[in-house]
Amino acid sequence: MPRIRSSLLPPVVAWSGDSVTLSGRRFHHVVAPTHELYVESAAHLPALQEQLDASAREFARHFGPAPRVAVLLFDAPADPYRDFDFAPFVARRVQVLAFVRGRDAQKGGTLGVEERLLAARLAELYLAAYADSVSRGLARAHGDTLPTHERALDRLPHWFTEAVVSRVARPDAVERGVTFVKQNRPRLMPLRRLFALARLGMPFWSELAHREGVVRTYSEPTAQTPPPLLAAESTAFGEFLVSRYGPTYLQALADELLAGRSTEDAVAALPGGDAASPALEEAWREWLATAAP
Repeated sequence: MPRIRSSLLPPVVAWSGDSVTLSGRRFHHVVAPTHELYVESAAHLPALQEQLDASAREFARHFGPAPRVAVLLFDAPADPYRDFDFAPFVARRVQVLAFVRGRDAQKGGTLGVEERLLAARLAELYLAAYADSVSRGLARAHGDTLPTHERALDRLPHWFTEAVVSRVARPDAVERGVTFVKQNRPRLMPLRRLFALARLGMPFWSELAHREGVVRTYSEPTAQTPPPLLAAESTAFGEFLVSRYGPTYLQALADELLAGRSTEDAVAALPGGDAASPALEEAWREWLATAAP
C-alpha cells in the first residue's frame, strides 16, 4: 500500500518537440515526462501544453508522478476512430485522448474545445492511465490477465472518479462544491447509496460548478437528490477525505478500490479509517457542519 504523505509532486523536467507523420497526417509533436502531444496546428501547442502540465501537476499532488498519456488534436475533416492507427499507443499501453477541431474553429483560429470539458477529460485520462497501471500490476501479481473488453477505470466507483476528476481538472471547483453541499444538507444522499451510485451520464462537477444557476439552495420539493448536487456531494466527500487524511490518501484509496474492495471496506482498511458505515457517515456530516464555505 502506498505511504500516505503530504506531497507526491515530481521534479520539473523540460520538454522537447518536433514533427512526426502518423497514419498519413503530419503532426507537431511534443514529448514531456507525463504526456505526448500531437497537433496539426502548431499555434495551439502552447495552450494545450499548459493545460496538460497543470493537470499533471495537480494529479501528482494526490497520485505521484502522472503516468504517460497522449493527446491528439486533429483538424477536420478527420475521423480518428476510422482512419487513424492507434495500435502503437496500445502496444505501449499509453492512454489516448483524441479531439477533432471543426472548420469553424479552424477559420476562427480557436482551439475548438471548451476549456472546462478539456480539463475534465485530461483529468479523467490521467486517472484512467493510473487505474490501468495498477490493475496490470495486480493481474501480474496474481498470474491473471485483464479482460480486453474491460476498462480499469470502470472498476472505480463513480463517486471516486467524480471526486478525483473534478479536483484535478478545476481545484477551484472543490470549494464551490462544498458550499453547494452545505446549502443543501437535508437533500444529500446517504453515503452508502452514494458509494453504489452508477455513472450519472452528465458532466463532471468541475464542468458544472461555474454555470449560472447551478449553485443554489433547493427550496422546491424533490423526490430524489438532484444530479448536480450528487456530483457536488461526491466532490465534497473527496475533499473531506483529503482534509482528514492528506492529499495522497486518494492514491491509497484508489489502490484498495482497484483491488476489488468496496468503498466502506477500503476506507476501513486504510490508517485511521472508520470500520463502520455509521461512524463514517457521522464524521462526514460533522465535517460538513464545520467546514468553511
